[in-house]
Amino acid sequence: RVLYQDMMDSPQKTSRAQYWATQQKLWPINEVALRAEIRDEQACFNLNSLQNHDENNPDNLAKYREQVFVSLLQGLEVDNLRARKLAATVEDWLDANSDPQLLGAEDHDYMALNPPYLPANQPMRHLSELRAVKGISGELYRALKPLVCALPERSLAVNINTLEEPQAPLLSALFLNILSVHSARELIKRRPSEGWKSVDEFLALIPGGDERIAGPEISRSLSVNSDYFVSSLTIENQQQHSRMISHFYRASDRKAIVR
Repeated sequence: RVLYQDMMDSPQKTSRAQYWATQQKLWPINEVALRAEIRDEQACFNLNSLQNHDENNPDNLAKYREQVFVSLLQGLEVDNLRARKLAATVEDWLDANSDPQLLGAEDHDYMALNPPYLPANQPMRHLSELRAVKGISGELYRALKPLVCALPERSLAVNINTLEEPQAPLLSALFLNILSVHSARELIKRRPSEGWKSVDEFLALIPGGDERIAGPEISRSLSVNSDYFVSSLTIENQQQHSRMISHFYRASDRKAIVR
């Protein structure tokens, strides 16, 4: 009902001033505490957008998305060569063939592990699948987790109206780290309370022409609206702690459906 009401009130814009972002409440019911929270699943880098990359004939948008992921890894202090290897390995995990990219990994690389297993060769169904990708350590997975996601589509549309200050490294990476993390954090901090009206309004604030340096693909990879959300319902008492997570998609008929 909350997601439906927000769409009715503001069909073209999703921001943290809306009901879904203010519903993080705690209800005491007898000896049980019930907590509900909704998060925007487009305030992140969609790993499945890397599935579009064709090493033999990549288009500009596919190359840009790969560069964003490499920049994101570099922002987490991963060196350039390892970042490029990890990007290629994730792309090999997602693509449908068994031919490894120059720096990637396919069947024989995973079969050499202990225990051996095979890459999915399909889009990720859940973010936790990233942990199975060769080269993604537990430490790196924990660092990436607040910044990436696995949506059931290949597009990249990061909502600049719902990014939070700790996600400034993602905004910096979208500008291929030409925009510093500090500047990205300041932009998020100074965001209008109701959010930016359009991507163009946001890009006009970027200092030093960083949008032109990053290329026109960045405007195609940002959004001020979201269709994917995740809710977390937590129930606690002295004996147990239970949590239910549901993923929602706001369809074109304005209904929020569980996916």
